[in-house]
Amino acid sequence: MSGCCSQSARPLLWKTLFRVIAFSVLAASGGLIFAAVEHPNAVNNLKRKEELLVSLREDMAKKYNMSQDDFDNFIEITDDAFNMAGPSWSYFQSVRFAFETLTTIGKPNLECFTKKKMLFNAPGDHGRP
Repeated sequence: MSGCCSQSARPLLWKTLFRVIAFSVLAASGGLIFAAVEHPNAVNNLKRKEELLVSLREDMAKKYNMSQDDFDNFIEITDDAFNMAGPSWSYFQSVRFAFETLTTIGKPNLECFTKKKMLFNAPGDHGRP
């Protein structure tokens, strides 16, 4: 970095580099924590789904004399229709979510530009929806 900038700009460059690295570490650790928190929830939902399917299979076998093949076909069609699997949060999706959350906090404060908009906000609200 000897020829790229002046002596007075170097502290600013190091400060900026530090902030970018700190922000990246914060987003990565936030994503890791979010993924860890959501993972047990996904496992519990999967167990609950299996319990419900067993119960439904037993009820439909009694009421409609449905075979296992008919039931499996029914479940496959309804799973496609309703997407029973739900969202799954990978580490990278969690980091993306953390990054988006960190970079959009405070944005709504910039929305009140007119007095008319300010009238509809509570005092101290500063334009938050």
